[in-house]
Amino acid sequence: MAHSKSIHKLSDTLQILIVEDDLSFAIELEMLVEQIGYRVAGRVDNAANALEIIFSRAPDVILMDIDIKGALTGLEIAERIKHLGTPILFITSFADQVYYERAKNTHMAGYLVKPTDEYSLRTAIHLAMQNVLLRQQSVAVKPPVDPSEAFILEGTLFFKQRDIYVKVELHDILYVHSDDKYCRTIVQGGTSYLARLSLNQMELLLPQHSFMRTHRQYILNLKQVASFNFVEGTAQISDKELPINRATIKTLRDKLQLLS
Repeated sequence: MAHSKSIHKLSDTLQILIVEDDLSFAIELEMLVEQIGYRVAGRVDNAANALEIIFSRAPDVILMDIDIKGALTGLEIAERIKHLGTPILFITSFADQVYYERAKNTHMAGYLVKPTDEYSLRTAIHLAMQNVLLRQQSVAVKPPVDPSEAFILEGTLFFKQRDIYVKVELHDILYVHSDDKYCRTIVQGGTSYLARLSLNQMELLLPQHSFMRTHRQYILNLKQVASFNFVEGTAQISDKELPINRATIKTLRDKLQLLS
């Protein structure tokens, strides 16, 4: 019962972006989303406005037509924002296998071919949003840290390398990258250290005032960031351009002293 209540509470805050150039169908989608109980982050018919809302409002799910107005197709938008991890439900007239295969290589939450009935739309939207809710809840549950691979002492980490532990100063860390069941920590000079820890476990070891989880695969040392590109959703550290997810963009915009 507690689980269902928390799901319901979270659903009140989730937002869906509608990218559809058929006005009547876009309005139909908007009404359906609101009937189901979710919020509409925006309803647009072109690539430029879609990207603006994606990077400024960070919708939780996108209902995406492939053939839209503007310089980019819906598929090209999906490919461009792949690093954000935003689930995309494609609702399109293209039943071609080539389009479907390209969509599969993005964060596709579903692929519906027009014309589609209300039941199929409702079910697909509901499933996509429930997956977002479940993922948000699972992120909140962090496993305990296994100290056998790394330990922390007064601003340092010690990484086990064969039979010895190598000392790494926290301020020298550039970023941490999830590598399957391991974490790879990259420090100044390009040296990297591999530890048998999840990114969630690594996050617990690092001080929150200077390290931030900006993506499901990355933790960045904010003191090492040279620049942020909120339009593209990236941060520049050394010679690397690293991804920032939509939730982090919101947080950074609120916390940083941005001058323009």
